[in-house]
Amino acid sequence: MESADGGNLQELLDEQVVYYRAIAAEYERHALPFPGAAELSAALDAFRPAGSVLELACGPGK
Repeated sequence: MESADGGNLQELLDEQVVYYRAIAAEYERHALPFPGAAELSAALDAFRPAGSVLELACGPGK
């Protein structure tokens, strides 16, 4: 798959995955706990989303 500028989109996505995995632990250390986090986690575990999922500003993916 090519991006609009002719570059390889898959290479770009792979590069982003490597970057975010590398900084995930640092990002997690700065996360703020919030009320309801356990309930949200349990709801996602019960729902078990599958297929393509779009994440927007979810931090480390929780």
